Amino acid sequence: MILLLARNNIKQNPFRNTLTGLVLLLCVSLAILGHGLVMGIDTSILRGYTKSATGDFILETKDSKPLALPTLSQSFQWTDRLVVKATIIEDDIQIPVVLVGYNTKRREKIFSTQDWLTSGSWPQQEHDIATGYQLHSMLSNQEKPTIAIEDPALGLYAQSYTISGVVRTNNPALDSRSIWLPNETLSKLLNTQTLRNQILFKGEPPTSTPNGWLLSSAYDKAESMLSINKVRKRVLTSLYIIILAMAIIGLISTTLVNMDERNKELALLRSLGMNKHSITTMIITEQLILSTLFVVMGAFLSGGINYYLSENGIDLSSQSQALGSISVSLLLYTHFSIKWILLSIMGTIFLSILPPLFFVWRSSSIQPIELFGKQI
Repeated sequence: MILLLARNNIKQNPFRNTLTGLVLLLCVSLAILGHGLVMGIDTSILRGYTKSATGDFILETKDSKPLALPTLSQSFQWTDRLVVKATIIEDDIQIPVVLVGYNTKRREKIFSTQDWLTSGSWPQQEHDIATGYQLHSMLSNQEKPTIAIEDPALGLYAQSYTISGVVRTNNPALDSRSIWLPNETLSKLLNTQTLRNQILFKGEPPTSTPNGWLLSSAYDKAESMLSINKVRKRVLTSLYIIILAMAIIGLISTTLVNMDERNKELALLRSLGMNKHSITTMIITEQLILSTLFVVMGAFLSGGINYYLSENGIDLSSQSQALGSISVSLLLYTHFSIKWILLSIMGTIFLSILPPLFFVWRSSSIQPIELFGKQI
């Protein structure tokens, strides 16, 4: 009987209930998307390092001086790099760059580098190079830049290279400065043979650090950026809480106004002998049906969006110039959490039930004739 009354009440007031439902949908969506965005900022920074610069862990030589590769177990997923500072000589302009020598056979174990190419191909010939897309735009589309290397340990070299491909890693620090070429090519130029100064790992790092090498994680490398990011997170969290609080206030206000319009209905039910407990049960049942429908719908939509953005990210490439050479990701990922989605659903449904309970409590102390009088 009570379930039937609750269902009929929902059907008889479609506009009012739809308005309340949309406010509920907004509340749960804000809770899920806002939390995902705020918590995803740190995730985005770490992904910026792991997907392009460091892998999960990185072994580096002291003072960047190349050393012979240590013996590594084949069970590890790793790749080696030879990274050297250099300068592009373009007319009267000198552009500081970083030459990144990569292992052509092993690097795909750590990075999906084929996805980085925006045009052309990875170097095929000895004098081919690939450049970061921001650096490429700075070169005024010159296809044969002259690159000079001056290093106390490695000597002085200057050669012209042909740009065979343009690379976009979505890491401004790399895209604005990096030049990519095979380890073999760079080693031949510098006469370093099999010496390297970086080893990148995916998954687990070696249990012991070889002599002359320093082990650090992506988190260690990103620690300074994460520290700076704390202020940004506080600001976004405060803004998110304020917006969510406004939505909750709107939900409570809308529900109370809608319930207040039902004084005549409540007076009639009480005059027909319906007790306080039955009326409370009916209204809570009605609110549960309504809130569950819209809250689950909102959670499904916002959760789906949150999951998509946690996998694919939000493209911030339009901000690449503002970020300059800061090592962050140009893809802003959100944080997807099933636990938070379930908590948001339960919290929003609970909040939607509180105003009707207050309404029933307030109206129970008023005589039915007085409730009729409010409608006159």
